[in-house]
This record gives sequence, structure tokens and C-alpha cells, in this order.
Amino acid sequence: KDIKARLTKTRQEESDRAFEDAAVDAAAKNMTVEIPACMIDEQVDRQMEQFGYQLQMQGMKMEDYAKMMGGDVNSMRNAFRPAAEKAEQTVRTSLLLEAVAEAEKIEVLDEEVEEELKKMADQYQMELEKVKAAVSTDSVREELKTRKAAKFIAENAKAVEEKPAKKTTKKKAAEAPAEEAPAAEAEAEKE
Repeated sequence: KDIKARLTKTRQEESDRAFEDAAVDAAAKNMTVEIPACMIDEQVDRQMEQFGYQLQMQGMKMEDYAKMMGGDVNSMRNAFRPAAEKAEQTVRTSLLLEAVAEAEKIEVLDEEVEEELKKMADQYQMELEKVKAAVSTDSVREELKTRKAAKFIAENAKAVEEKPAKKTTKKKAAEAPAEEAPAAEAEAEKE
């Protein structure tokens, strides 16, 4: 019974996360926004910060890691840039979540930040004070705020069932004469 309950809970959490991700992705794709260059820089900063936290949890500094890899922090930053530029969806999602958090006046209490820091300490089997020294409370607060914004979107999203594409439509377009094929494809897309 215990195993069944845990599996059921795990599946429900995965399903909830998948729905939340899909709702946020759909909202971000529907946004009409021009991505400013500074947003790409912010994404690079976040990636660097997260990587720095991972290194700190392992007892290593970013500068030491960069030297060990034969470079410096600037070369590491440049290595993160292409991924950040390709991750336009991530930037769009960040803009969306920030806008939702602001519009809905989403706040994060000090107690919530403290609880998240405790979770991190447990996860990495570290003393709470060491985690507090290594992790910026402002970044934890912002992360929690974006999580709340994503949850808000999911709670207000309406699930719709996707209709499978009609295979016969593509076949009809392929069988049409060459000059009619584009029109048949366009008609199929309207359906």
C-alpha cells in the first residue's frame, strides 16, 4: 500500500509539473515581445550563477574551475552565450513569469526563502549557514516568485485535448497535381 501510494503521488506530481510546463510554454509562445539583448545577458548571468552554485556546493570556486579547464571566467561566460541565445524560449518564459508576477503582485515571504534555503541545505547535506553564505537570498526570492507565477498560470489554464493530424490530408496533397499541391496543403493546414 505504501509503495502504491508513493508511486501514485509521484505520478501525480509529474503530471502536474508537465501540465504547468505546457501551460507556461503555451503562454510564452503566444506572447508578442521583442527579446532585448540585455535579456540574453541576464540569461548568461543566471546560467553562470547556477553553475557557480553547483561548483560551490562541491567546494570549488568558479575561477579555480576556469583555470583548471584552461581558461578564465570571461571565456566561460562566452561559452554560455550561444546556449543563452538559442534559448529564446527560456528568455520568453522569463519575461512572461516576471510580467505575471508583477501583474498579479506575487510576493515571497522571508519565511518562504528560509524554508527553500533549508531544503537546499538538506539536499546538498550542508549546514544551513554555509548555504546562506553561498547562495544569494535575492536569487532564491526571485526563483520562488517565478515558481509562484508558473503555478498561477497553470491554475488558470484550461486543458484542451490536442486533435491528431489527419494522415489522409497529407496523402491527398501528395496525390494532387503539382500546381494544386500547395493549395491542397494550405487547405489541410486550415483544418
